[in-house]
Amino acid sequence: MYLIFGYQEKHLDIKSWLRDLEKIAVAGDADFAGNELSEEVARNRIPAARTRKAVLDFLVKVSRNQTQLDKNSPFVKALLESIPTDEVPERLVRYFTGVHDYSESFAQCMIHRNGAVRNQSHAPDRILSKEKPARAFAEAIGTRVPKTYQLGVPANQLLPQESCVVKPLGLSGGRGVHIVTIDSGGRVTDHTGSVSYNSWSDFTSGLTIEDTGHKVWGGLWVSEELVRSPMTNELGARDLKAYAFYGELGLFLEISRWGEKKQYCWYDANLNETSVGVWPPMTSKRSVPYSDIDLQEVSRISEHIPAPFCRIDFLVAEEGLVLGELSFRPGQFHGFSKDADRYLGRLYKKAEGRLLDDLICGKQFPAFDSAKSTSVE
Repeated sequence: MYLIFGYQEKHLDIKSWLRDLEKIAVAGDADFAGNELSEEVARNRIPAARTRKAVLDFLVKVSRNQTQLDKNSPFVKALLESIPTDEVPERLVRYFTGVHDYSESFAQCMIHRNGAVRNQSHAPDRILSKEKPARAFAEAIGTRVPKTYQLGVPANQLLPQESCVVKPLGLSGGRGVHIVTIDSGGRVTDHTGSVSYNSWSDFTSGLTIEDTGHKVWGGLWVSEELVRSPMTNELGARDLKAYAFYGELGLFLEISRWGEKKQYCWYDANLNETSVGVWPPMTSKRSVPYSDIDLQEVSRISEHIPAPFCRIDFLVAEEGLVLGELSFRPGQFHGFSKDADRYLGRLYKKAEGRLLDDLICGKQFPAFDSAKSTSVE
């Protein structure tokens, strides 16, 4: 049985415990008091309903200057973070953080959006995440995409190309993608796994559903152009993923898939290197000059999508950006730091408001309508 400042957990008087922590914080050791509280939260001994109420009552007293604690004290911050965000009254959030509400969390926005989309058959998230509608959308707005050689065929019907990308139809996020070249002798190299095959048929016979790691995949494949890199030491183009919020840019993630390990580099909205938290870590520095990239064009693409957020995945080619795919629920969205999560969450909320205003005023989305009509063919 743990002891908390001399109180047995089973008989803990939470109000007395908070008063003792307050005394320590006021005495000048607010960091210690905050850390002590954070440790108890980490042990999952704080979330009890009675404890939450006591902590909220205590925070109300702080907000009314009925204690000797400053609202910026580490102890007060730890108190605030010990309560589930959806249980903190908006007025307390505004007082302690200056943020309008705790719903300004990108991770929470993604979770809520995913739940809502399940009941929407015509949501952009559903339509534009598919290969054919996404290409129709890109064509409608005049954005270049990789050439399609074959779309939606079984593996044994894939035709050999000197260089190409072979990927599962309907899956995103790089799952099951193969970057393939054929030499003059007909030998096939799969650069994704650094595997060589004697013939094209040997390569295609190894393409199976297990390869994608996705149980609901339909078993059809896409063969498309391998977009070349402007860098001589890399065969294919790097990824540049734009976190776009209906006309406003938030972050960019650059991924290089060439070498022993993937390399990641994060950029802010102006393509300056930045850090955003624990995933994925910065493993490289800028190696591709982005001075020629038209940020307004990237922003313009997102304004054609009637959704508050979309990650627009580009390939960085010699001639500029090539649209790869559109993702509405990027993986590891919960891996950002608290500051980055809040920053992206605010962008999401602002975009949500702008989109609603535009819809009320009758804004049309012809490029999306074209894509939607393609999805039902």
